[in-house]
Amino acid sequence: MKTKFTEIMFSKNFKTLEATFDIGSKAEAIVNLAKDRLAEDGEFAQVHAGNILIWMEEMVEQVDKALALQLDNENK
Repeated sequence: MKTKFTEIMFSKNFKTLEATFDIGSKAEAIVNLAKDRLAEDGEFAQVHAGNILIWMEEMVEQVDKALALQLDNENK
């Protein structure tokens, strides 16, 4: 993820940002697992892993946007 934990540590909305960050971290872990599986499994598994990869990358992207927006709003 683009956003680092240290960026949210001292936020006024730490609990909300931490929960959002955790979602992104877990999605990112699934992305990495799917990438590994793409290289080693059969064709059907590759298609399935490819779909999961796309969905989780989109989730990580949305989490990064939400975190960035919240942090930007706090700095105004």
